Amino acid sequence: MAKQIVNEMATNLTLDSNSASQALKELTREVKNSSAEAKILENQYKASGDAVSSSKAKYEGLQSTLEAQKTKLEALKSGLDNVNTSTKKGQDLQQYLNNELAKAERQYASYNGQLEKAKQAYTYQESGLAKLNNELKHGNDLTEARVQKLKAEGREDEANKVKLENLKNVQKNYTEQLSIQKTELGKLAESGDKNSDAYKR
Repeated sequence: MAKQIVNEMATNLTLDSNSASQALKELTREVKNSSAEAKILENQYKASGDAVSSSKAKYEGLQSTLEAQKTKLEALKSGLDNVNTSTKKGQDLQQYLNNELAKAERQYASYNGQLEKAKQAYTYQESGLAKLNNELKHGNDLTEARVQKLKAEGREDEANKVKLENLKNVQKNYTEQLSIQKTELGKLAESGDKNSDAYKR
């Protein structure tokens, strides 16, 4: 299907500047629609408090957006290959398409960077590290409030007990985080080169 779209759009891109502009608008609309649909899904999950599904929707949405942008790039390149540059109109069209190709390549690189960040965020959420970090912060905030209240009431011994109990919870949380991090490093080692300098470090 993508190949068919590329061929159709590439043909339109070689006709004249007006036809090329319309074809590009259609290709750009596909990219924007893909991005908008993913954003809606991401926000729906975020509103429901499902951080994992939200980050997954963003990651998968960017994959679709990148694919749509790739289709646009392929159509532009194919169109450029078939432009008749023996006429002034053809030369003008070639210049127009070259400019559009440069912009499309910059946008593709931008989407690629966003995708990498989204992948890291999704991995972080899915691993459970984000949840543990949130629990840690929430627990520390609650403990601090309780300790301050007890101290204000002159109940120092109880305040110290609360702090001690929280330290135990913090230690447990860190142990769980360390376990997850080891697992994630193991996955990286399996998917990458175990003999690489980065892995050895």
